[in-house]
Amino acid sequence: SDKVYLALKVDLENQSVYISRTLSRENVSSLVGRNMADSMRLLLGVSALIALTLMLITWLLMRSISTPVARLNNWTQSLTPENLSQPPPDFLYPELNQMARLIQNSLSSVQRSLDREHRFLRYTSHELRTPISVIRNNIELQYKVLQQTASSLNPMQRDIADRIDRASITMQHLTETLLWLSREDHEKLPESVVEIDKLLLEITAEMRYLLRDKTVELIVETHPYQCSISAVAARIVLGNLIRNAFQHTWEGEVIISQQGSQISIVNRQFNADIDVAPTELGFGLGLQLTAQLTEKLGWSYQNIANENGHNVILDITPPDTN
Repeated sequence: SDKVYLALKVDLENQSVYISRTLSRENVSSLVGRNMADSMRLLLGVSALIALTLMLITWLLMRSISTPVARLNNWTQSLTPENLSQPPPDFLYPELNQMARLIQNSLSSVQRSLDREHRFLRYTSHELRTPISVIRNNIELQYKVLQQTASSLNPMQRDIADRIDRASITMQHLTETLLWLSREDHEKLPESVVEIDKLLLEITAEMRYLLRDKTVELIVETHPYQCSISAVAARIVLGNLIRNAFQHTWEGEVIISQQGSQISIVNRQFNADIDVAPTELGFGLGLQLTAQLTEKLGWSYQNIANENGHNVILDITPPDTN
């Protein structure tokens, strides 16, 4: 209905009197409309103010929480072995301070373990050099004495001496690798001009004993190339790769090819039923050390395994000279 009915009861001299009024759109006062409009605007203004106040309080609350969390994240990422022992800063909340202490204690424990392993690796490598050198020198001395006395070992003694000689060479290469890896990253390895093709042929000739009594075809293809690199590191890496290819191929072929700074070593095992037992430290340690050493030197190294062997691609050119 478009009408409003108003009624009022009034008591006059013990008599009740009723007063009524009918309001419609035509006779209603404009003041009522203005009052209603003002009330609505006031209600909307108060509601907007409350909403803005709640948003501001929420933003301040989130900021007060997110800022210490962001500081904790930045502090965690900035931790290094040098500043790990310094006390953590105050992050305002006890929970965040406790988390910072837990992170610091965990990283400190890991760092102590790494330091112990690093020291053990360095000390052990240094200590092993002396007995290995003694073995190598005595083997060479024995051969020289036999040459001077015009005598020779019987086949069994010769075979034993050769095994000792080969094992000492393998241990010498691994020890040198461990010593290189134990150096600090900022130390630059000494470099010299190395003829890669001749080095490959020399190492291949040294490792040919691993193919003895095996039906393995060896194909070597090299091209003259020389560059300035760490000679010891190159010998260690190439020796480990060639040794691994020879050790794990009993009936098949090994293809060694070199073009410029890129070297490819492929070994294929034709008879997959042959059980290849690891010998002479061939338990994958050499390949692990090779991967770490090439990463440290900045050389490109890929070892792709397939069904019957491995395909190794090595580029001995450092990234900044490519």
